This record gives sequence, structure tokens and C-alpha cells, in this order.
Amino acid sequence: MGMLLRRGYLDREMIWDTFSYYARFWWSACRDYVTQERANLTDETLFTDFDHLAEKISEYEAKKKRVTRVQLEPSGSQVKDFLEAEASL
Repeated sequence: MGMLLRRGYLDREMIWDTFSYYARFWWSACRDYVTQERANLTDETLFTDFDHLAEKISEYEAKKKRVTRVQLEPSGSQVKDFLEAEASL
């Protein structure tokens, strides 16, 4: 999805409306792991499209809600609750 958004095949508002909650929380949950794997494997290309997707969604949401990106970042406890809810599905 990130690649399709980057290439202009998907509408940013549609992506934000449909996937923003999940993309932001999954990226928050995975970001440290991705950073570590990029360093371990010396491969900065790992998950670049997911990174792009999360970045564009956060930019769009911050602009739409007129808040800073930091204000949108889920807390550690919110990410934990999100992952527990996902695991129970």
C-alpha cells in the first residue's frame, strides 16, 4: 500500500480514512524493530514502503487535526493495549 501511495495510485485521504489508525499503531509497535533490523542487516531499504505509508498518514492527520506529529504518537500503554486487542482477534 505504501508503494502504491508513493507512486500516486492511491488517494491519500482514502488511505488516511481507511487505514490511519492501524498503520500508525502498527508502525509505532514495529519502528524500533525495523530500525534494529536495518542496522543489523545493513539494509536501509527494509520496510521503506511501510515507513512511507506511516509517514504520509501522520503528516496528513496532523494537518487535518491541526496538531503536531508528536501529539499523534500513541503512548507505550496505548500501543500495548492495541497489540493485545489485535492478538485477541
